[in-house]
Amino acid sequence: YGLAEGLAPYLKHLRTDGWIDRNGVRHEYQASSMRIKFNAAKRLGDYFIEHHAQAFDTATLLYWERVKRIMKGPETAPGGDDKHVSWSEVQRLITHTPNEKLTLIMAFLAQTACSVGEALSVRLDDMTKGDTQYQIRIHGKGRRERRVVAETAVIEKIVAVFASETWLFEHNARTYNPNSITTRIKATGREILGKDISAHTFRHSWV
Repeated sequence: YGLAEGLAPYLKHLRTDGWIDRNGVRHEYQASSMRIKFNAAKRLGDYFIEHHAQAFDTATLLYWERVKRIMKGPETAPGGDDKHVSWSEVQRLITHTPNEKLTLIMAFLAQTACSVGEALSVRLDDMTKGDTQYQIRIHGKGRRERRVVAETAVIEKIVAVFASETWLFEHNARTYNPNSITTRIKATGREILGKDISAHTFRHSWV
């Protein structure tokens, strides 16, 4: 919890305090510099959790992931950003999308902040059930592993609807094509939200 609570004041410091040069003159950080510093802080927290996982319970890990998604760096250009959707818009997508399987994939992406490729590569034996959440081992780029959490009800509904045997998301005992899922999400976003979104959009949303 200390790691997560530290992110908010750190971001506020970057936005309001800026930096002071050797002449005592205060300067504001550019948006790009702020994002680099903030992302570095998040990576440091992730590294600490990855190497000391035994020190954290499921609730704390979930809290960390949520705070990371809430505390975003500044946008480079104001307004007109279709790459971001609010949680209320995520709820609209989930509520109004007629395809139940696509709905569950989007819910998983929003809860875990996984990329679509990472989500579709999750195996059933990558998951460990807790009291209210599943801990899920994610295989990222460069064979790096990390853990995310998702609500038990969501995971169990996914397994039931997809009739999964090996992969969390599967059809005909095979994984889905990431490009196909992204295309379907993009079409759904245009139809329901009037926005051009992708599967990656859910990484910037929060449950």
